[in-house]
Amino acid sequence: MLELEDVHAGYGGAEVLHGVSLRVDEGEIVTLVGSNGAGKTTTLGVIGGGVRVRAGCVRFAGVDLRRRRPEHRAGLGIGQVPEGRRLFPTLPVRDNLLLGAFAHRKKTKETRALLEEVLELFPILRERERADAGTLSGGEAQQLAIGRALMSRPRLILLDEPSLGLAPRMVQRVFDALSALSARGVAVLVAEQNAMQALSTAERGYVLERGRVTMHDAARVLREEPQIVATYLGGVTAA
Repeated sequence: MLELEDVHAGYGGAEVLHGVSLRVDEGEIVTLVGSNGAGKTTTLGVIGGGVRVRAGCVRFAGVDLRRRRPEHRAGLGIGQVPEGRRLFPTLPVRDNLLLGAFAHRKKTKETRALLEEVLELFPILRERERADAGTLSGGEAQQLAIGRALMSRPRLILLDEPSLGLAPRMVQRVFDALSALSARGVAVLVAEQNAMQALSTAERGYVLERGRVTMHDAARVLREEPQIVATYLGGVTAA
């Protein structure tokens, strides 16, 4: 569904990605593991359209994305959950969700059906539907950010540090939701510093270091890789 091939990208005169290649298949959860500054957010920006590709190819469902604006990519079926969530704090939960339904704004019945799907997936949002987004806890806000992205009915969803600032119980709930999305056929690409959680949920993983893919394999293999254990898992194996 998604393929990056030898991608070089950056900001101004600084190149951040140096020949990054990866793929995500339909219904698959793939994680990008790496420390701050490794290039995870830049990689997601290349896919979403916020970062220009200097060289290489980015394809989604066979479509070359390099000349497509961010809104066109969203229309193709790419949803994004940015780091920090970027909700509208003074708007109710329901209105934040409806803002994600831009692709269906003239299809009232479809929008209602999408809203009901999201509220079923995240029951807490139904309970807080009339509350302002700014009053939500961190875990509730993360669920709202994911729900808003789902309102465009994406085929691929990009998540940047979804566990940031969440209690362990809420982290598990968020990743359980990602597994549920995968079971529905939605492809998931998640950039995450919480390597243990990400590799426990994903099917495959890519390790980014200084803008380069240094390792990629099945997630279960990476969880046992000594270098990964020492660097990202605190010296504790998955077992």
